[in-house]
This record gives sequence, structure tokens and C-alpha cells, in this order.
Amino acid sequence: MTAIDGSTFDLFDDFTSGDAAQRAASRLSSLRRLAVVLTAGALVVSGAVGARAALDARSTEPVVVAPAVLFGVLAERQRDADVLAEEPGTALLDPASTRFLGETTAGSHYLAVHATGLVCLVTVPVGEVAEVGCTDPVASDHLLRAEHTSPVPLTLALVPDGLAPAADGAPWERLSANLYVRDGVSSHS
Repeated sequence: MTAIDGSTFDLFDDFTSGDAAQRAASRLSSLRRLAVVLTAGALVVSGAVGARAALDARSTEPVVVAPAVLFGVLAERQRDADVLAEEPGTALLDPASTRFLGETTAGSHYLAVHATGLVCLVTVPVGEVAEVGCTDPVASDHLLRAEHTSPVPLTLALVPDGLAPAADGAPWERLSANLYVRDGVSSHS
């Protein structure tokens, strides 16, 4: 048989001794302690849930990868048509990474890798300086968009292999595996 000492029941002495007012005060005190314990527990649980949500949100951020992972054309041998003329706008591009993607009324369009590892869409209008736009290499259906207003308005979309730009307006026309074009410009490109 297990022996229980008298201190085990000290917790309940408040409820069995003294008059009614003393018992009521004791109950109120016990209820307050219970409320504090439950509130503390709720705060711990909500903190854990918040921390988990923050970790989940962080894990859904796009992952930066090597440009060659997104663009198979970078693994192919560079052809004469892929080479860009050196000029100030293209000075920080890796010359071995340039690849011709297509031509529109805005000019000739190339894929290139910046010295910092960014992927770039380069547009070379006839007789003008190259226009370069760069972004992190992440899998996205609109990795990079560029708008041109001359000689006619058009929007270009640079996309990784196997993807197409999201259908969010006028239809896209495929120029190459990684370049799409559509008429007009939009405010959310």
C-alpha cells in the first residue's frame, strides 16, 4: 500500500477549512492561477504555430539556381549568330554565354549571363545601343519581361525551358524555346 503524506492534500485545504468567504476567496485565487497557466499555454502554442508559419513561408520563396539549369541552350556550343558586339551596355555580360533567341520589330534578342550570375534579356535595336534587363535565375513563368514602344509596342517574356508566360492578357507568340512576344505593353509586366 502506498503511503500518502498530509502535504498532498494541502492543495485542497483551502476548500475545506474556514468560513464561506474564505473558501470563495480561495477558489477565486485558484481560478486566477488556472487562468494564468492556460494563458501562458495558449501563448506558447500560438508562438509555435507562428514560428512554423514563418518557416513554411520562407520555404516557398523561389530558389536561385545556375542559369544553365533553366536554359538548356547555354549548354550548347555558341554559334556566330549568338555573339554580341561589345559595347558599354554589354560589358558586364559573360561573352561566352550570349545566345540569339529571335528577332522582332524592336530588334534582335539574346539570352546572356551577367558577371554576377543573373540571367539577362538583351535587345539590340538596329543602329542603337543594347538594352539589358537582368534578374535572378529562378523557375518562373515570367522570369523577365521587357516592354518596347518603338517602332510598335510589344512585350517580351524570357522564360525557362518548358515554361510559357502566364495567360494574363493578349495571347503570347513563341519566338523560341525561351522567348515569347505579344502585341502591346501592359502596366503589370
